[in-house]
Amino acid sequence: YWLLTKVFNNLPQHPASYAFIKGRSIKDNALRHAESKNNYYVKLDIEDFFPSITYDDFERCFVKYRDLITTPTKWDKDLLPLIQDVCFLKPQKILPIGFPTSPAIANFV
Repeated sequence: YWLLTKVFNNLPQHPASYAFIKGRSIKDNALRHAESKNNYYVKLDIEDFFPSITYDDFERCFVKYRDLITTPTKWDKDLLPLIQDVCFLKPQKILPIGFPTSPAIANFV
C-alpha cells in the first residue's frame, strides 16, 4: 500500500492515458475522440499487456524521469529492489495481471 500511495501515485502519467487514472473515465476518453475531427478510430485489446511490461522497462523509465518523481525517499538503491521484489513476478520480472500496482506502473511505462 505504501508503494502505491507514496510512490506510484506520484509517477508522471502520459496525458493520453485514461485507464486507471483518478478523475478520468471511459466516458471522458470517448468524448475526447467524439469531439475530435478524426473520421477513423481503432479499438485494440493488447493480449498479455501487463506481462509484456518488464522490470527493466520500469527501471529505464524510473531512471529517465527520476527528477519528475516526487517520492518521500531519494534512496533509489533501496527503493528499486523493493519495487522489483514486490511488484514484478519472478524469475521473468514481468508485471502481473491483478496486482493493485500494475495499472500505475503500466501507465508510467
